[in-house]
Amino acid sequence: MFVLTLLVIGLLCLAFKSTRLTGVAGLTLLSLVYPLLFAALLVLGGAAFYYLKRRNKNVFRLPKLFD
Repeated sequence: MFVLTLLVIGLLCLAFKSTRLTGVAGLTLLSLVYPLLFAALLVLGGAAFYYLKRRNKNVFRLPKLFD
């Protein structure tokens, strides 16, 4: 529960400019206390981000009128 709480607070603090340093410190603390868990969460987050960005490629594109 401690890891989840620290992760959520760190991510929320990163969202706002005034608390960004606190968020960086919290995520650094998480990476120092639980390095393997932090690495696994980082890989899972990267995979989810890649999957969601790849899925949203179906946007409308203007047709080329002249070649």
